[in-house]
Amino acid sequence: MTSDFTPLPQIDEGDYVATLTQCFKAPPRFSRCNLNMDFDVPTGDFGSVSLRAYFQVKWIDDQTFKAGPKSRYFRTYQVCFGPADSDIFSIDSFPLGKYLVEVVSVEKDALGEGLEPVNQYSKVGAIKGVAQND
Repeated sequence: MTSDFTPLPQIDEGDYVATLTQCFKAPPRFSRCNLNMDFDVPTGDFGSVSLRAYFQVKWIDDQTFKAGPKSRYFRTYQVCFGPADSDIFSIDSFPLGKYLVEVVSVEKDALGEGLEPVNQYSKVGAIKGVAQND
């Protein structure tokens, strides 16, 4: 074991106000590069955990990508910012800041097989909108 190992994050499912901290083009995986969005999700009085949202997009270059009107990214963008005027986006199309997110638990693997509780983890399943300023 290495000393920099971080266990898979696991928190209760539900809606949270989370802070988007970064968006980036993920390294290739199965000949596809996802758009990854990292969120700091509060877990208590002073704690937080970093959870990720994943989007399948078609990359144009390292900063811009295409997401069609039926894609999850396109629909999420419109929920947050209103009607899109193009299907071409950039990494900074979602500004860093606070969003209402839905946290879900991953309880099955890619083949639909159930994961043992020790291997389950949390992720951002949906971005529901921009959080209102306090």
